[in-house]
Amino acid sequence: MKKRLFAGLIASAMMASMLAGCGGSSGSNGNAQGEDKASGDGYSMTLIMSLRDEFLSTLEAGSKSAADELGVTLASQDAQNDTGKMLQFIESAKNAGDDAVLINLVDAATAQQCIEAAGDMRLFSLTAHRPIPAFWKQASP
Repeated sequence: MKKRLFAGLIASAMMASMLAGCGGSSGSNGNAQGEDKASGDGYSMTLIMSLRDEFLSTLEAGSKSAADELGVTLASQDAQNDTGKMLQFIESAKNAGDDAVLINLVDAATAQQCIEAAGDMRLFSLTAHRPIPAFWKQASP
């Protein structure tokens, strides 16, 4: 029970921090669409899990619940421990116009490939059950 509650709280906190980062301004043109996005309406994100297990399924449920509360469309994908599938899901999310993608890396060594696949799209990495890539540790304050 504690594990599920903790996972739900983590997922909710991550969703809230992503939306705060995504909704900072309405853009340079100040259009109505930008104003809608600042309130959370119209955002779309994809959660990509390295391999669906009990913990990540709980995280997914918490994320979807938080997304629903905030009016965010959240899709989820299971990469089945396949880096190629993960990269394909990232590119699909980018091509679909998603605002952000959350990933649980299949292999920390491929983090740079995931960053490159995301391009300008916001990319957030969950490090549950995986080591943190060395170059991310060095970049942290």
